[in-house]
Amino acid sequence: MKEEASKALLDKSSRPGNLAFGISRRRLLLDLALLLASALLYSSSFPPLNWDAAAWFSLAPLIIVARSRRPVHAFMLGWTWGFVWAFTSFFWLREIEFFVPIPIALILAFFPAFWCLPLPLMDRFLHYPTDVLAAGFSETERYKEQNQHGLAWNIRDIHFCLFAASLWVFLEWTRSWIFTGFPWNIAATSQWRNPAIIQISDITGAYGVSFVIVMLNASLAVSAGKARTMVEHGKFRRPAALYFSILLIMICLGYGTRKVLGARAAAPSRDIKVAVIQADIPQCRIPSEEQAAFALDKNIELTELALMSKPDIVLWPETAVPLPYRASHAMAIRYRRELTRLAGEGAVQFLIGTIDFGDVPFDQRPPDDIPAHNSALLVDKDGTILDKYHKTHLVPFGEYTPFGRYFEPLKRHFGMGRDLTAGRDYTLFELPFGLCAGVNICYEDVFPEISRRLARKGADFIIVLTNDAWYPKSSEPEQHFSHAVFRAVENRRRIVRCGNNSFSCVISPIGVVEDSVTHGVDPKTGNMIPAPSKKSRGYAVFKVEVPYPQKQSFYTRHGDVFILACSLLLTLSCVQIFWKWKTTREYIKDAFRI
Repeated sequence: MKEEASKALLDKSSRPGNLAFGISRRRLLLDLALLLASALLYSSSFPPLNWDAAAWFSLAPLIIVARSRRPVHAFMLGWTWGFVWAFTSFFWLREIEFFVPIPIALILAFFPAFWCLPLPLMDRFLHYPTDVLAAGFSETERYKEQNQHGLAWNIRDIHFCLFAASLWVFLEWTRSWIFTGFPWNIAATSQWRNPAIIQISDITGAYGVSFVIVMLNASLAVSAGKARTMVEHGKFRRPAALYFSILLIMICLGYGTRKVLGARAAAPSRDIKVAVIQADIPQCRIPSEEQAAFALDKNIELTELALMSKPDIVLWPETAVPLPYRASHAMAIRYRRELTRLAGEGAVQFLIGTIDFGDVPFDQRPPDDIPAHNSALLVDKDGTILDKYHKTHLVPFGEYTPFGRYFEPLKRHFGMGRDLTAGRDYTLFELPFGLCAGVNICYEDVFPEISRRLARKGADFIIVLTNDAWYPKSSEPEQHFSHAVFRAVENRRRIVRCGNNSFSCVISPIGVVEDSVTHGVDPKTGNMIPAPSKKSRGYAVFKVEVPYPQKQSFYTRHGDVFILACSLLLTLSCVQIFWKWKTTREYIKDAFRI
């Protein structure tokens, strides 16, 4: 009989709503299940699934779980959530080595973990007076029951949501530069197919879109916390934080709609015809001479077809031919000869991606001490090199091995057999008709600051030379492309993208694909539409419109001012938390002295 009573008591204590449930094993399992579902939903908002609506609510369960725990527990739960999200979002890294997604996920998981860490403190010290906090759990519950639907509490709810959103974007910004930076798949990029909502990026950068997304998630979490009392009292209470978030979204949509509709109006422009070559060459780490010849032949073949449309400039993608253009190798000599022939016959300039050793004579093999660069070379009609840009942001372990000079085993086991040197100058290429273009190489279009510097320096449009053929069977090319959409909107510049096997296209200043090398059929209308994601060999000659005169966006002129505003809010909030913690501690000490 006693055993049955004990079992019944244990079952009762493990039900939601009971105080013992908060520390029970069932609560932990429920939290983990909720976090798993939340992380998977958030991951699904990015390519390849592109369930962009999921981003607007998938973070709410994480907030609900984290804010009700102690800070250390919230940190661990946030790290668990982050690992699941990062592992699934970056699973495409398995195409490098099968184990690579694991260490990446282990590292990236710390960002949501640090985001969750202060949420319980903010929730506790923001909403309750000092005397209520000092009185203990029962008093805080009573105070919450009586005041959580009042005006003051609702204002604090909005403050909590602003704090959560500000901290999230601050950590995303930190991720863009710490340890060389990796701002891949920030919350904003989940909305890359929704032009209206992303137009605020020309003021706030992409981080503004992330802010709005997290703000809505936080307000949903806060409103859900009040749902129980609404049901018990049978009376609807206005969720002020949710209303505030919806108002913020409506303002963003209004601004975005105005920008999208305004872009349709005809404006004076200068046009340039840009030929883009997409040769779809399979990649290998150490290509043979036959593979280099194959790549050169295919690019030449497509270029000869493109020259029939009389373009003003021809683009070849990053390392279109797996051989340095200015090397002394016999195949490199043929490379230069054929490119000079094509440039002369078409009376056209070429912008090519290649490995470059600087101004070394063609008949001299560069020694080991000459720096090698991942470069873009502008070749004139007579074959002379007019200008060059050396990639400024290199890929760790892909283009160089961090600390490889000091730890040879690290370089031997994890490097790709080369150490490239980063460039320092943001070159503007002078093109026909007095136009200037800046260049991003490889994944430089993921970093907002690079495109912004080029636009601020005077680039009329931006060219991206990239090669995602290293990832032929994953979502990496589409995830990579989603970031270029934001670079176009942030700086109000067209982007001409030249890839080896996909996503060779023109992106408008409002982030819409205007044309691409590959096309598909619209199932609704039956018309041909751009389909940049299709992997195939081809070429296209794009008519790129450059508005005249060019205007610089607020973001181009001033940069991450929005991050500065978020940092200020975070600083003030942290000071408030610390002061409330200190006064509560002193209050309790004084009570014991009495």
